[in-house]
Amino acid sequence: MVRGSHQIGIGVNWISPVHHSLLNGASGGTFNFNGTVTGLPQADFLVGRLASFAQGNTQFNSARHQYVGLYAQDSWRLNPRLKVNYGLRWEPFIGGKSHVWPVHLISIRDSSIKTCIPPSFPNAPAGMLYIGEPDLTQVAGRTISVEQFFAPRVGTVGILKRRQTTVRASWGMFYDLPHTLFFDDTRGEPPWGQNITVYEPPEWFC
Repeated sequence: MVRGSHQIGIGVNWISPVHHSLLNGASGGTFNFNGTVTGLPQADFLVGRLASFAQGNTQFNSARHQYVGLYAQDSWRLNPRLKVNYGLRWEPFIGGKSHVWPVHLISIRDSSIKTCIPPSFPNAPAGMLYIGEPDLTQVAGRTISVEQFFAPRVGTVGILKRRQTTVRASWGMFYDLPHTLFFDDTRGEPPWGQNITVYEPPEWFC
């Protein structure tokens, strides 16, 4: 919209990424021969002397995230040599949702919070919350604080008298969102999943 010396713009962004994955990287087991017995890793392998063996459960993910951003901006030409741009964005973190993905959350604001569902995880450390908490549902995040996701920005450009040089300056606040892949490792953590490492297993282990 053009109104006199102002050019005003408003808009919305909406992105809905979907992530489906199945990882068996640790389920087959990892054998480590490091030369502890004979001094050479290859020789340890030939004699069947294993230094360690690690194995984990299959990891899977089927999550959908939502990104929403609203913005308004104005380009104001004060005179033929000076223009000012200013605007505001609102980008709340909504989080992800999955019906097959076990979600947990570490409370950064208050690490002393204990889980409210002791029948399932009575020994959970303070600050670790799980599905079933009053404010933690299938969404991978807590109550959204809308006032914390406003991102203002302002910029200006001026033309010097000889019209051969411009001077520019800008300032802004910006937010970024974690990619869906960043949440994969939560499925391999206790209490749903676990990686086990056995050090110096007996010879028959191989």
